[in-house]
Amino acid sequence: WIVCCGGPAWGAVAGRVVAAGSRAPIAGARVRLQAQDDPLALSDADGRFTLPVEFGGTAVITAGVAYDCAAAVNYTTNGVFARNGASDVLIELEPMPEEDNDAYVPI
Repeated sequence: WIVCCGGPAWGAVAGRVVAAGSRAPIAGARVRLQAQDDPLALSDADGRFTLPVEFGGTAVITAGVAYDCAAAVNYTTNGVFARNGASDVLIELEPMPEEDNDAYVPI
């Protein structure tokens, strides 16, 4: 017998979410496939995550932390390309500016 399946295989993408520049780990970041609600993984105290995925080839993996006005630092979201099965994905989040930009004009 020959068994064949035509769909993408289940796997996982693993890595770390860190602050850009300092590379300090970011705990509690929500990691997911771009534009998808599920599956979802949260980064641990070391910034590490493992996201179960079902895709073939390469996809964009995103990370973000919910904005908290009481937090000392908030971060922008970011995404990186990753292959199913990758275990060394590094997602760097930039800190948000601490001051308002008075020159900003929305388009």
